[in-house]
Amino acid sequence: METDLNSYLERAERCIVIGETTVTRQLALLERLRHANLPTGDAERLLREMELTLHRFYAEREKIMGR
Repeated sequence: METDLNSYLERAERCIVIGETTVTRQLALLERLRHANLPTGDAERLLREMELTLHRFYAEREKIMGR
């Protein structure tokens, strides 16, 4: 059972790292769009979805860790 929990935790951590990287890249894209005076609506909506997903990963990690 401990091995399963460790495996789930490792997977959650990988998802978090990927999610954080993706959110950071999307924020940079938004800045470039704003700087170029281009529409940002779609990019902002996508960022919100990415952030929601990332928060789900955080919650899953907390659940696995028993917090």
